[in-house]
Amino acid sequence: YALKPLDLSDTRRILAFRGTEVLLTNVKDVYADVTDIGREQFDVLRDDVNRWLAEQLVTGNKVELVGHSLGGSLVQWTINDTNMRDENSGNNETLLSVLERTRTISGDDNFQINSSLLHFTTFNAPGITHVLGGSTPVTDRTSVVVGEHHVVIGQPPIVQGDLIHLLGGPHVGGAGTQLLGHRVDFASIGEGLFAHTIENPEYWAAP
Repeated sequence: YALKPLDLSDTRRILAFRGTEVLLTNVKDVYADVTDIGREQFDVLRDDVNRWLAEQLVTGNKVELVGHSLGGSLVQWTINDTNMRDENSGNNETLLSVLERTRTISGDDNFQINSSLLHFTTFNAPGITHVLGGSTPVTDRTSVVVGEHHVVIGQPPIVQGDLIHLLGGPHVGGAGTQLLGHRVDFASIGEGLFAHTIENPEYWAAP
């Protein structure tokens, strides 16, 4: 979902990716969570996402990318270096990276992305660095975009909190990116086992 303020002078934009829908009619979300951590889903959306993002960057709008769970993984596929710059210069392939899109839209072959216009926030999202056994390019595992990954953890000695964020390996983010653990004192073990939801504001207010 792409959002913008009603005030036309406000240059802020939000690109929000929804989390997993655990429904019998949507098992592909669950499959994406535990196999390629959303890579296949992002490949389907890549053209539309990159075109929209490039339009914002050429215009000079500030974009916040937000996602929970699988949505947070899609955020990482959006901001990883392979998608942010041209890694295939010199060949005849159609280049669809965000950078190539900005150059096409601006008409400037030397256009460079201003990473300060981009920021991301994820909640209980898996990382993407170990996708397909680590066979993805190293550049898929890095980024120039800085943000925060928020995860829920429980009070010891009982292991509680969200476990989904442990899938996929370390999270992607530029230098200065933070992995913020919110330590929640769960009322019961059962409550702690279902801490993946984003619907409890007290989780994210916890230190």
